[in-house]
Amino acid sequence: MLKKHKAALLIIFVTALGLRLWFLARLQNDLVFHLPSSDPQEFNFLAFWIKRHDWFWPGLAGHIPFHHTPLYPYFMAVIYQIFGFHINAVVIVQCLLGALSACLMYLLTLRLANPLAALVCAGFMTFYWFMIYTQVFLFSECLAMTINIALIYDLIVAKDSLKKYLLGGFLFGASLLCRPDLSLFAGLILLWIWRQDQSHKRALCHYGAFILTVALVLAPVLFRNHEISGSWTLRSQVASNLYLGNDPDSYGSNIFVEGGRLWQNFITMPYRELHNNALTESQVNNFYFQKTFEKIEEHPFSWARLIFGKVWSFLTGREFLRSEDVYFRNFFVVPTSLQFLSTSVIFVFAISGFFAAWKLRERYQLLNLFLLSSVMSIFFPAKTRYLVPIIPFVMFYAAFFVSTLYEAVKTRDKSKLVKVVGVFLACVLASFINPLNLKEPDVSETYYSLADNLFRQKDYGLSQQFYQRALALNPFNSSAWNGLSSVYFLKRDFTNALYCLGKAAETDGHFAEKYILARNVVLQGLPVPLSLISLNEGDVDSDDDEYVKTFQFSPVTKPGLRTRRHSSGDNAAIARTRPIG
Repeated sequence: MLKKHKAALLIIFVTALGLRLWFLARLQNDLVFHLPSSDPQEFNFLAFWIKRHDWFWPGLAGHIPFHHTPLYPYFMAVIYQIFGFHINAVVIVQCLLGALSACLMYLLTLRLANPLAALVCAGFMTFYWFMIYTQVFLFSECLAMTINIALIYDLIVAKDSLKKYLLGGFLFGASLLCRPDLSLFAGLILLWIWRQDQSHKRALCHYGAFILTVALVLAPVLFRNHEISGSWTLRSQVASNLYLGNDPDSYGSNIFVEGGRLWQNFITMPYRELHNNALTESQVNNFYFQKTFEKIEEHPFSWARLIFGKVWSFLTGREFLRSEDVYFRNFFVVPTSLQFLSTSVIFVFAISGFFAAWKLRERYQLLNLFLLSSVMSIFFPAKTRYLVPIIPFVMFYAAFFVSTLYEAVKTRDKSKLVKVVGVFLACVLASFINPLNLKEPDVSETYYSLADNLFRQKDYGLSQQFYQRALALNPFNSSAWNGLSSVYFLKRDFTNALYCLGKAAETDGHFAEKYILARNVVLQGLPVPLSLISLNEGDVDSDDDEYVKTFQFSPVTKPGLRTRRHSSGDNAAIARTRPIG
């Protein structure tokens, strides 16, 4: 079969790779790409740290497991070891993986369905804008997705043998070390193996080989994290994420609390409420577990409405976008014609395709179980990016719907056509309903994160501009006011510095003490202490001087980097945030 479809595979690979490299070329003049923030910054720092410290997995504050699993940082570190510290090197490898994934999904769909469905699925894999986005930025979802496709391809295509399940166990273990969201599959796969083998003894043997291999892959990380914290865990912040995922006030997501003081206030809640700065990982988890169950018990109907709304939103493909997602879409996707292939389009097609394939559910049982294993994500923070590792299999059903619709039209099967179109129209209507009343964020958080990065790069002029852009869109960002005050202190513009720090204190009482200190220092003409020009957001990792120097600018970056504007009225909005002059 592979020889017969060489031409199609070559076209798919070249098209997918070429499109991603085209986006990468466009990103070379964008500061957001060259100065990663949020998760990409943390992954980048971890890769840097691992390579510089004898490939050793770190802990936080000496006794807390890191809140990311280690495979993706090690993947990045290996690339940096080979090519040097160039972000482009990681992205090019990810683009190759993205193109390879499109080819694998073509072959898998060809085996499970038909040539038309295979081409459509490969087309979705190639042109879906969010998939391109996660492959041209430093996100772990790209690697997890490729591993997951390889896992399902192995389980479906390879001949039934012990070797097949050993390889499958290794791939699934690697998937969990990249993103542990699909842990439930470890149990669900037993149902599929049980149905594959007529001998129950042989089925148990194969399942045992699969689970044993998974355990061996996970063991080094579990032991290392136990050594750090005393807890057998793959990562930290599990319970805090569970809390956010079940909190109606945050829409069951963390997209509105991931920056600056909002995140710091949330993540330090157990330390403040328990008046203990030396809590163990278990104590922190117990605190958030208790808070989660208390919230559910106090407001059971609000919680049930939230969970229903999240399920509805997931099934209809409503996008849970972060500020940086919106930034990429607005400035890089909207100018192209790729925005038409939205998450909603894929999921509406997929739900229609799932019903169209209902008679073949036995054949697609493994795909269904793998998709079902993501059900736990309903109870954790919702982000479209978190869905990327399973979206290829959603695309399979979307492609199946297209091929079914084409077949019904071609054969003039009116009965089939009415059923298929009827289900499709019902799904389309459902996609317009937004039970969570979810509104996407603006790009202010991206501007704020970029301003922080530029501040640490000691580029205070550009840093000031982006703090002002962030505040033009969100004047309630106390962290941005604090950062802008630090810029003014460094410029010895004390009037504006006090104004900005005062605005930070008005928005968040956390900065009140700092404002009083600053006012006394200025009034008495004393030297400005370091605490007044520090961002002081608790982000110790990103303050590492070596890291900042290493990733100050990519070697391909040229002077005069272009920076994007939010709108034509951006200058006027920035002017309104300037305190004096």
